[in-house]
Amino acid sequence: MKKAFQSWLTYVIGGALFLVAAGIAIIPDIVDNYVASMDEWTSQYIFLFIGIVYIFVGFVWQDLIKALNRRKNKNWDGPLPEEVANTAWARCAPFYFAAILSIIGGIIFTFVVI
Repeated sequence: MKKAFQSWLTYVIGGALFLVAAGIAIIPDIVDNYVASMDEWTSQYIFLFIGIVYIFVGFVWQDLIKALNRRKNKNWDGPLPEEVANTAWARCAPFYFAAILSIIGGIIFTFVVI
């Protein structure tokens, strides 16, 4: 787990995922201010929902990596090798980082109106 959060690539990918979430949440909210025909669009709910989706994707991807290794090696209840655990954390850490940023963004946009 430490290796995943010490890598700069984790933060770059997590930041890119957060920018995707911000684009999905904020751009339609800005357009909504200039177009009278759109229904009310609230960006805080979109931020929070995307944060939950990122947590789910990160957890499932990590679990799939571990499950595939357990099935391949027939190691159903023993400890996993260190390299498999590090690989699983390296795959899910950007999603967790982006989820934290997205949830913080949703909390901020709950109190700040665009």
